Amino acid sequence: MTSNANNNEKQPKEYDLVLGNQQQPQSGDLVLGGIAGVKKRLRSQSLNEKIAVIEQLEKYGVEGFDILIDIGKKEDDIQIKKLVFKEIIKYGDRGVNFVIEHLFHSSLWIQKAAIEILIDCPQEKAKLALRGNTNSVSLYIKRGTERLNKKDYQGAIDDFSEVLDYIFEYTDLYNRRAFCYQQLQQYQLAINDLSRIITIASNSNSLHGVYYNRGNCYLSLKEYKKAIAD
Repeated sequence: MTSNANNNEKQPKEYDLVLGNQQQPQSGDLVLGGIAGVKKRLRSQSLNEKIAVIEQLEKYGVEGFDILIDIGKKEDDIQIKKLVFKEIIKYGDRGVNFVIEHLFHSSLWIQKAAIEILIDCPQEKAKLALRGNTNSVSLYIKRGTERLNKKDYQGAIDDFSEVLDYIFEYTDLYNRRAFCYQQLQQYQLAINDLSRIITIASNSNSLHGVYYNRGNCYLSLKEYKKAIAD
């Protein structure tokens, strides 16, 4: 009986710390050791370790922002660079400004990484920075087409408009945007785009479909004479 009692006393209680517990911190936990622990883990050669730490830096406020800036300036790995851009725009204008600076980086890959982050950023500053940037055109067209295929017509219109605002004779995009307007029953806007195509490509022999679509829009607006003419 005495032996059993002694053994029971040696068992840890539910509120005791178990020595030697090597349980790894969960992804949502703060890094042990605070900022010093963060910096130590960032010196790791493991890419996954660095990624895990970078994803938690927002929890450290201004100190986390400063570390992101430092990583963004020194790190050459494109995956890390893009993750830094993604995390740093959460800090508002200062973060967005940092990413915008990289639109002019000597590396085309880093420029593209910055564009991919800014194109999803809701801030007007990000959109203004991308306007006129030739590297952003293909990404807007790609995303707009993906949205069109998913029947996200307003999203597609927004993306196509970003391109058409400074490339005025892109007839294929006018045609895609006109289709989106038709699906949203915004027939006059569709007519405007289709008319723009006719003006740009007035000497083309392949405008039958454009006239047909514009005629259908006029029909929907009960402008029968114009519909018949088209």
